[in-house]
Amino acid sequence: MPTLEELQWCCLGTWYPKFRRDSIKTRLIPLPAAFVQLLANGTFVQPFTEPEEDVEWEDEDGDAPHYSPEDASCFAQLERQIDEAIEELGGEVVPKLNWSTPKDAVWMSPSGLKCSTPAEVFLLLKSSDRVGHDLHEALSEAMDNTPCPPTEQTQVEWVLGLRKWSNLVPSSEFRCFVHTQRLIAVCQRDSAQYYPFLLEDSPDLQTALHTFYHEKLHGQVPLGSYVFDAYVSKERKVYLLDFGPFGAPTSPAMFAWEELAAMGVNHSHETCMRVVESQGAIGLSTDMLNRLPLDFYTLSQQCSQEDKDEVSALIGQMRATQAEE
Repeated sequence: MPTLEELQWCCLGTWYPKFRRDSIKTRLIPLPAAFVQLLANGTFVQPFTEPEEDVEWEDEDGDAPHYSPEDASCFAQLERQIDEAIEELGGEVVPKLNWSTPKDAVWMSPSGLKCSTPAEVFLLLKSSDRVGHDLHEALSEAMDNTPCPPTEQTQVEWVLGLRKWSNLVPSSEFRCFVHTQRLIAVCQRDSAQYYPFLLEDSPDLQTALHTFYHEKLHGQVPLGSYVFDAYVSKERKVYLLDFGPFGAPTSPAMFAWEELAAMGVNHSHETCMRVVESQGAIGLSTDMLNRLPLDFYTLSQQCSQEDKDEVSALIGQMRATQAEE
């Protein structure tokens, strides 16, 4: 688990202002405390200014939530800020809370992560367990893993990041591992697909990422060890996508954390570049699990064999569709 220092640095609102010229254009919107509380524990009625019965979301007791005039005004202003940001960024954005993008909620929207209205942004955020983890557990886990945590209560400055929608090619996204200020390993993020051209392009891609690390990140990140995700264009221009702590809960992608730790203590080790080398070597797509509600994966104790077979067939069809993509 990350320490408090790692958690704070990996927050979008911390690192993006420093590296915005090397990242994809993003608008940061500070979130008012009342909205964070609503996102964590409440229910939405939209629009916030003039609620309508046909869009009310009831709470567990069947009662529609009520906002104070102050909160309603605050939420309406937030909607306007999101609208303005979406327009500024070309009409389509990808939302992200401090640490997490709501990838696990893409099944809620026919457009996936692409949002063009505040309602779509709110829907993804409210439906995401990843965002829920940010809100409820991330800080306490980091505090527990920090040897000498501060005695005063640590406050989180919650921020909504809206990144300009870009049709990023999965084969051009890479996860990079830095240990004690050395880039020790790089791999493709989409390990569930085999891209034959990556084998041939690996030396050039590794050089581009190595150069980017040394020219842009080395000595500029206040962590000795961390993970960063990057996108490499056809012109070999590198864009910074995100930071993560070195270790769980960050995914090691095509490596194992024990393997990466061993690379880190071997100071003669050169950067290891790893890509899927054959169709038979592809890994499990964790994103595949995000295309269906969790209920689809917990039916084994709740339904008949016939129902299980139907669900299995449906998942098989979706995997086939993903392969075609």
